[in-house]
Amino acid sequence: MTKQVDADRKAKRAEFLQREEAASQRFPPCANPPEFETFLEPEAPPVGIHSLHIRNDDSFYNLIVKVRDYTTDRAVASFFIPPHLSIADETFPDGSYYLQYGFGGKLDISCKNFLTPIWVIQLSMKELRENTQDGHKNWERLEYNFTSALSSGGRRYRSSQQYYHWVSAEDFRKP
Repeated sequence: MTKQVDADRKAKRAEFLQREEAASQRFPPCANPPEFETFLEPEAPPVGIHSLHIRNDDSFYNLIVKVRDYTTDRAVASFFIPPHLSIADETFPDGSYYLQYGFGGKLDISCKNFLTPIWVIQLSMKELRENTQDGHKNWERLEYNFTSALSSGGRRYRSSQQYYHWVSAEDFRKP
């Protein structure tokens, strides 16, 4: 069973690499890929007290995570995270946010999105509010560990409190 799962993973990876190579023949890829923990967009990170910790537990693919304002649908933060690395950002103000994340390989010419994303997923909305009960300030800390189904043998893990749905690459690419 394990040998078959490994063979399937390798075949899917090879298929993805062929598709990505064909795409890079038609469209120019990113000339200067961002360094690890690069803040991709907008121009300046948000300023606040809540923290977001994200780990790319995938063994093959890069991860782009976009934090979007729930009311405006605009990206307030976007991060590039290579395999087996994580980021910690502690600059989010109070507000309602949702996360979109995508796995892929090469970045497009903008260096902010993938040439051919494997998939893009959107998580449910989270409300971040500073809690000042009893005169003590409390802030939220959100933690996520992401793994693609390709590197986990087709198994996807999700918390019983996290709901997600598939998103088009066009929705993911919007600012």
